[in-house]
Amino acid sequence: MSDLFTATTASEVEECLARGDNLEEEREEQTPLISSIKRGNKPVFFSLLQHGADPNHGPSGTMKPIQWAASEGWKDMVEALVKAGANINENEGGWSSPLFIAAETGAVDVTEALLALGADTEIPNRGGWTPLMKTCDWGFEVVADRLLAAGAIVNSEDNQKWSPLIWASTKGHLGIVDRLVIHGANINHQIRGWTSLMHASVNGHVPVVDRLVGLGCDLDLQNDVGMTALMWACEKGRDEIVKILLAHGADTQIKNNKGKKAIDLTQSQEIKDLLQGDLLDFPSFIIIIIIIIIIIRN
Repeated sequence: MSDLFTATTASEVEECLARGDNLEEEREEQTPLISSIKRGNKPVFFSLLQHGADPNHGPSGTMKPIQWAASEGWKDMVEALVKAGANINENEGGWSSPLFIAAETGAVDVTEALLALGADTEIPNRGGWTPLMKTCDWGFEVVADRLLAAGAIVNSEDNQKWSPLIWASTKGHLGIVDRLVIHGANINHQIRGWTSLMHASVNGHVPVVDRLVGLGCDLDLQNDVGMTALMWACEKGRDEIVKILLAHGADTQIKNNKGKKAIDLTQSQEIKDLLQGDLLDFPSFIIIIIIIIIIIRN
């Protein structure tokens, strides 16, 4: 004999309720409504909701029905739950909001539904990440479009002060970088001195570096240990990035907190040749000019 946790049809739900089964029974950290969501059984889900199942009931320490529906990607269930009174911005107990869950799974239709119903774009998770940040981390471009169009804050910061642009640059998501910049992202945002350009350089994301440089970002900003993007590219052996940075005038003579220049940080002879061939050390250049003048006069 089936019960509300195992019912597969609306008629079975009717039979269970007729014999007095409890709509809000808790079993293995689920309610009948949550069970129907996780099983993807829509006839049972809608029958339970029609008969008065609480759209906000989840066992202590677990997600609520609307969060489960978002995580499973059920747009129609999300909409029905909100209509029945579910908290669209639910994040009790440290669980992520439905919109955050939809964003981190790349569920475009669920994201659109939640935004249309008025979901808050700025409710963070435990780490201070907003839905936009998580989308930038994973590279879901269409979800990012929807969030930005809904007014998501483009220069927000998580608990570590990372911005959406820094996350996108770190992961090499060029399409996301372009979208953020169009919406006003600060290309020189720093966290402990680190910039998006530095993160892209460290991780070898050539297209992102090329884009940020082309947009006019500051090439010579230094982080908390005095490193520039050029220094990081040299240390990590990112030859193509070194070439891009040098071509746009990155300063080769800046020293980090240990007194080292970019050329001191690379083991690559090719990179050393690039640095030596790009710019002469200014004092050395003056000495060479003086020597040339002396030779000419003699």
